Amino acid sequence: MATPERRRLLAALLLLDAAVIGLPWAAGGQTPLGRTALVLAVAAGCALLSPLPGGRAARAGLLCGVALIGLAAAHSLAPDRTIQALLLLATYLLAGLLARDLVRRDPGAEAHLLAAILAGGILVAAGGMLPGPPDAGLYAAVLTGPFGYPNAAAGFLLLSGGAGLALAAGLPAGRRRGLGLGLVALTAWGLCLTRSRGALLAIGAGGLIWATLSRERWWPRRRLWLSAALLAAAALLAALAPRLLPLLARARTAGVFEALDPSFQWRWHILGWTWQMIREHPWLGVGPGAFPVALLSYQRLPYISGVNPHNAALELMAEYGLPAAGLMLGGFCALLGTIAARAGRLPPGVPGPAACRTITILAVLAAAVIHGGVDLLWSVPVIPATGALLAGIASACLPPPAGARRPGALARSLLGLGLVVLAGLALCRYASSLQLASAQSALAAGDGAGARAHLAWALRLNPTSFAARERLVHAHLAARDPRAAVAAALEASRLAPKDPNSRFLAGAALAAAGDVDLAATEFRLAAEGAPATQLRFHAGLVEALSRAGRAAEARQWFARAHAIFPAARVLEQDARCLAPGDRYLLAHLHRILLPLHVAAGDLAAAARAEQESARLAMPDARGICAERGRLATRSPELALAGFWGAPDGAGAQQFLAPEFRPLLPERPSPLPGSTAAPRARLTRIMSLAGGEREVSVEHELLITDGTAEVYRCASAVLRFTAEGWLLAAAPRLFPVGCRP
Repeated sequence: MATPERRRLLAALLLLDAAVIGLPWAAGGQTPLGRTALVLAVAAGCALLSPLPGGRAARAGLLCGVALIGLAAAHSLAPDRTIQALLLLATYLLAGLLARDLVRRDPGAEAHLLAAILAGGILVAAGGMLPGPPDAGLYAAVLTGPFGYPNAAAGFLLLSGGAGLALAAGLPAGRRRGLGLGLVALTAWGLCLTRSRGALLAIGAGGLIWATLSRERWWPRRRLWLSAALLAAAALLAALAPRLLPLLARARTAGVFEALDPSFQWRWHILGWTWQMIREHPWLGVGPGAFPVALLSYQRLPYISGVNPHNAALELMAEYGLPAAGLMLGGFCALLGTIAARAGRLPPGVPGPAACRTITILAVLAAAVIHGGVDLLWSVPVIPATGALLAGIASACLPPPAGARRPGALARSLLGLGLVVLAGLALCRYASSLQLASAQSALAAGDGAGARAHLAWALRLNPTSFAARERLVHAHLAARDPRAAVAAALEASRLAPKDPNSRFLAGAALAAAGDVDLAATEFRLAAEGAPATQLRFHAGLVEALSRAGRAAEARQWFARAHAIFPAARVLEQDARCLAPGDRYLLAHLHRILLPLHVAAGDLAAAARAEQESARLAMPDARGICAERGRLATRSPELALAGFWGAPDGAGAQQFLAPEFRPLLPERPSPLPGSTAAPRARLTRIMSLAGGEREVSVEHELLITDGTAEVYRCASAVLRFTAEGWLLAAAPRLFPVGCRP
């Protein structure tokens, strides 16, 4: 019969197994459910075992780190993101301590955890390679698994494959080791299918580190191993040659930087802005998790932004400040160095199974650190959580410090209280996200009162949620309650005054309430704080100034906006992918400026504005990030044009999503005084909101019956499917024309 201690060990082990296997399927822990499940699993495991860092130095470092991180959090630019980042950071630390404690108490737990990590990678690789519906998006040709991003899948497969290698290294030679290596080969093949160049770099560096630490193992057969390494390098160069040769040719003619891959250029710009952020906030940073918000103020080129600088060390420095980031990075490197030093103090001869596992885990962790220096990994919770588990497994080989003892009653009580706080915060935030989703559904169904009730609960459960306040503003505006909308928007801007998105939200609410002067002030703060981030910041300011009768200022701010977002830049393919609605927003700005130019007597500028607005409002025939399907469905605008241009309802059905095709779509009614069947033609796009998978489009139609014609406004929602862009439902046709 199992003892209570044994049952607690088994329960904690199963919780970690479930987290590492199931978490990838919640978008790698990026969904509210995935983040909450991770926090709860680790908190419950720690409650069962009460692991704490041993030794005075470890406890002093932990207390110092908590103090520095608390100071950084107190100055955060985005409180909601900071709370989430601190929840996850505490979870990673506890996961590592829990894994260390499990392996120390039960040596068999090491192989158990490594097998669970390998199983998670196998499921991701196998699931990504199984045939299924084609992916609709930018990364349709590579393996992304459940993460939606190939480099994130590569990061997880690198850790899981490394865990499999460590597991196989501790097995005796024979069928079991062969089976383990075969399973590792499956994850390696999945990693290759991600086409992640950063992962290949990390694997090479990790291999060198393993070779250095395990030289006693391969040195007697060094010629064989070196020959294999040279063959692998030659195969890699042969595979990269088709990309390297054109790159060298472009470098000779256009220059080295211009010849680089666009993604490298993009990352180079963000790294430069990140360095500037660190120089301006060296001590306390911009706040844990606040990098995406802070980057808006440092971005100097449009359509180059991100939630991560693709360098975990720089991200930590920017968010936590140099002292806290130095303590975290230095502590982690010191831990790896201590483990490596202990693994190196081995008797002559072939290392034993336990030492082989430790050395392999060290090499994998080093490879993961290098991969985190060139790719987006830290923002996917399952990757740092898995790395923390591996670090905890490796640190179990270190003996407890002299004089260390089990935590006392006070320490266990404090740990239990902290775990309750962590679990409570995670559950409240998850419940808030459920209320937010219910509010979104209620808004879509036209239930404004129900939406506001759900949002009120969402804010009670998570008072710092910007998303809840943003939707609350829209719910108040839909209910024609502008005063309540303004109050909700101003509260959001008070919570995060340096977030340009909160300033824009306040400006939009004030403009809807008719206070265009105050709206212009908020829009100006957004546009000045993040001039190259979003065209809508400038558009809101120009429109507010125009409505306020400040024509000269409106023309001046439009000139500034047009210098940053010229038509040539807005029409480029990356702008079409990242912000497909900017083309039509710029056309709207030209329509606003047209009467202002006329009133100022600048007829040449008025003529240019009229030409540009007509050109930019024409439907774009290019796909958004990816293209598929018939020519008529390659873009949402083409699908709309095909729907309205169809001669009858049966012809229009082919542009509807399959679930709506049995329904006869609504067609334009006969014009007043006419009995002839009218024909509709898409003339221009007024606005487009959304991304590469779903958009909502407001558009203008010319309806004619051969003798009379009239303009009508319409709106539709379209979705990117295996057949291309299709209407998610029949569009709404309004009895009036679109606003100018």
